[in-house]
Amino acid sequence: MPWEPDYADPDELATFVRVNADNPYVATYGTAASRAVDGYCNRQFGQLDAPGTFVYDGCRAFPLNGRWLLHVDDLQNLTGLTVTVDGQAVSAGASGYQLWPRNAAAKGHVYTAISLASAPGDVDVSVFGRFGWNAVPAGAVGAVWLQVNRWNVRRESPYGTAGSPEDSSEVKLSAVLDPDVRTMLTGGLVRARMPR
Repeated sequence: MPWEPDYADPDELATFVRVNADNPYVATYGTAASRAVDGYCNRQFGQLDAPGTFVYDGCRAFPLNGRWLLHVDDLQNLTGLTVTVDGQAVSAGASGYQLWPRNAAAKGHVYTAISLASAPGDVDVSVFGRFGWNAVPAGAVGAVWLQVNRWNVRRESPYGTAGSPEDSSEVKLSAVLDPDVRTMLTGGLVRARMPR
């Protein structure tokens, strides 16, 4: 699975929104909805195809319970994970680095930070690993389907209005994610903004 993939298959999307599979808009809507989900959640749900090195500013670490917490990009596959501070390898464990939140793996969540035993200071902290999610969560897939359906309905509606005034079902469509889409993305999928 690549970094920043589309979270829904175009053929499945076409079936869901009840259009022909060769509809030229569905794939574009799927990509746009996937990126809208990323923007709302402050993260993406793909995974690097191979391990890579991401570098973070050590001065961004903050004290927490006698250690130093540094926010990193999402990690779930820990194969070959290595951490270096100012070019020096740091071992896993109480005297080195620990992944945080501590119980993420047990809950099927991703790690979002590294806890260091000592302050890294104003140096680079390099993390080598396969960043991202092992699988796209169902909430992200469902959110894309629902958002694409909304955009498809909007395309067929006059002036961004859905429903009918005769049936008292007229609803103005605004330029935000559908409220039901936002609900689908709760439960640990929305991430607080990482410090820059």
